[in-house]
Amino acid sequence: MSDINPLGASTYYGGLQNATSQAARELKKEKTSSTAQVAFSKLVQSNRQTEEQKTLEAQGLPPEIAGMSIEEAAIFLKDRVDTAGNKLSEAATSENIIEFKNTVKQFIKYVVDNNYVEYKKTRRGFAKPQQIFSKYNTKERPKDPRLIIETINQKLDNMVRETLTMQAGNLKILDHANEIRGLIVDLIQA
Repeated sequence: MSDINPLGASTYYGGLQNATSQAARELKKEKTSSTAQVAFSKLVQSNRQTEEQKTLEAQGLPPEIAGMSIEEAAIFLKDRVDTAGNKLSEAATSENIIEFKNTVKQFIKYVVDNNYVEYKKTRRGFAKPQQIFSKYNTKERPKDPRLIIETINQKLDNMVRETLTMQAGNLKILDHANEIRGLIVDLIQA
């Protein structure tokens, strides 16, 4: 047993322990750096969402539509109009009338504000007929893009029309409520 060098064995185990602890430190460092990056990206993303929500609230729109596409937001607002209309038909209280009026206003405002899409079209001019022997002798003509804004009324107008026809009874109730308010104001002034 005296042939075994105890110093060599302890050096081996010491090196192994040192390598293990260094690997653990590197793993911990990677975890903290990756969590810091994830936390920072979440912070930036939440900051963008809060800015978008603030602009929506400033426009009088609900902040829930932040991050939705135009169609998803329009459907969400239509569902809110339907829900408010159902509440109004169940109980015609002043709170339900105001809520219904606000949701209809938000829906119509959003549809009107987002009722167009931009298309780019290029103008085609009349060119002199040329003899073309190959592709390489023709000149590239600079194209003059014209920006044409076309309104897309079909889908959104159909949705507005359906919503208004479904909520026609509630709109009549709202009209009568506003008429009564106007008469009360006239009575107070007299």
